[in-house]
Amino acid sequence: MAEPLTQTEWRRWIADHAPKLLLFARQKARSEADAQDLVQEAVVECWQRNGQEEPPPLPLVFATVHRRAIDLARSQD
Repeated sequence: MAEPLTQTEWRRWIADHAPKLLLFARQKARSEADAQDLVQEAVVECWQRNGQEEPPPLPLVFATVHRRAIDLARSQD
């Protein structure tokens, strides 16, 4: 079993990928707050699904943001 990532490694991953994920989520969401929530929920979901020992694959996170945005829009309509 691999060692879990350190807090510094996770912060670096977030710093590297959060701007791209947030830009993508803004295109899908109706508000800035919704976009931020979508990114946060997607990263956590993918991290848990991926075993919590390494960063989730970026395409998986993008797909999860997209899916969660659709679910959010459906729940609001």
